[in-house]
Amino acid sequence: AVAAKGDTFYLIWAGVLVFFMQAGFGMLEAGSIRAKNTKNILLKNMCDACLGAIVWYLVGYGFAYGDSNDSVFIGSGGSSFAVHYKDWHGTYTAEGNDWASWFFQFTFA
Repeated sequence: AVAAKGDTFYLIWAGVLVFFMQAGFGMLEAGSIRAKNTKNILLKNMCDACLGAIVWYLVGYGFAYGDSNDSVFIGSGGSSFAVHYKDWHGTYTAEGNDWASWFFQFTFA
């Protein structure tokens, strides 16, 4: 149980570090344009992260990982798309590791 919690913490910590690269790229882009366009480029970066999270949540993670009944090319199992109903049952025992894994993979999407 302690190892699983450590794995979850590490995934979240590494995901936060990777997500900060998004801010770094935003600063790089803001520094390479005229001052009057800075707000626009930063808003585009924020929208990119927000829309990327929504699309990754709804379909991307399911296509990337799927479940054990999928083909070798693309995931299609219903248990990995959006929130699956099993996540809300009392027998749910993943201790947040599946959500931490989702977050970590999202930071690269």
